Amino acid sequence: MEDVLKPADHESLGKKIAKYFEAKGENKGIDKAKEDLAKEMDGLGKKLKGRDPLSLCGDLGKALWESFDYTTRGIAAGKVKTIDFKDGYYGEKSQLSYAVWVPAKYDPRKAYPLIVCIPEAGVKPEVHITDKWTDKDTRDNALIVAVTMPEDEKQWGEAGSPEQPSGFANVLLTMKEIRAKYAIDYDRVYLTGRGAGVPAAVAIAGRAPDRFAGVVGRSGDVDANGPGPENFANLPTFFAGAGANATAFAEKCTKAGHDNCKLNPEASDADIWAWMQATKRSSNPAEAVLYPGISGSNKAYWIAVPRSAYKPEDYIRAKADKATNTVTVDASDAITHVTIFLNDELVDLDKEVKVICNGAEHVDELHRNLWATMDWMYGATSEPGRIFTISKDYDVPAKPKPKEEKK
Repeated sequence: MEDVLKPADHESLGKKIAKYFEAKGENKGIDKAKEDLAKEMDGLGKKLKGRDPLSLCGDLGKALWESFDYTTRGIAAGKVKTIDFKDGYYGEKSQLSYAVWVPAKYDPRKAYPLIVCIPEAGVKPEVHITDKWTDKDTRDNALIVAVTMPEDEKQWGEAGSPEQPSGFANVLLTMKEIRAKYAIDYDRVYLTGRGAGVPAAVAIAGRAPDRFAGVVGRSGDVDANGPGPENFANLPTFFAGAGANATAFAEKCTKAGHDNCKLNPEASDADIWAWMQATKRSSNPAEAVLYPGISGSNKAYWIAVPRSAYKPEDYIRAKADKATNTVTVDASDAITHVTIFLNDELVDLDKEVKVICNGAEHVDELHRNLWATMDWMYGATSEPGRIFTISKDYDVPAKPKPKEEKK
């Protein structure tokens, strides 16, 4: 969707959102912050001649981005710097580190692509960035972050827990730190791996496909026993200097109906950067696919299912057809419940929405909700690239069994 509001509107609304978040965080002055934010939205509604500002997903995303108020304080531009931070996930005294390259002409008013790197085994993050990311255009136009991985390579692609450090947790914790400090483009976050980092990158992306615009593997191969392409329907991949397993992965992607895996054995840094420039995240895809038993996650894009011990073959697919204002859910019998998050990019919320779950039809008036929208922004269910304004829970009945033919 094209922007309807002006940059000054984004900035003004962003300030009100920031004040509301600050009040929530401090648990002080919440009523006043809500009042001011509601007035701002009412004013925008009048400017739009009655059109609901909550229908403007792109504008809301830009206002949320403005609320972060990025600066240059503490930013070491034009160099690779190693940063330690307290993550809290592994305990109060635990500490993670990452290396980050910030373009020399870094402008905190500009949203930069973010390249998240998993280095080769035994290579320090700062050395990986310095030695392996030398393309000038890339360094001039992107933030490059290399994460720390657990000592045990077997944990690199695992989900992990506060008792067991893992690559998945390290990547997500580092990304959370980066998003808080640096001006990034949420629709252009790329996860890359080199050597042993390649199968880790594929496994991590398969657990959280909606967080990334694409996955790049360099000088390493996909794990033959790792995740397949099931959760990669909307997530492009690029393999440079990979092996037979990457070729097999690409063939599986094509067979599954999403021909979005590129193989280029001789790809240069410039080739990879060109692919990144042409590859943007599908933030609100018309079809959301989730295999929770493979990903270990209960949410992808705009659908969520209850947490449970799912099998790898358990799946849910949801398609949004804005032309007919219909959402169709197809799920295996293990999926008995779904939460659908919606916005006006997926359907027209000024009209009734038909939701069909394994054949069971529902017709609902789904009214946008300002405070649910703000709470999802605050809790990171929404982010600048994807804003939800309403959700609804639905039961998913078992699929009707085929009738037996009469003899």
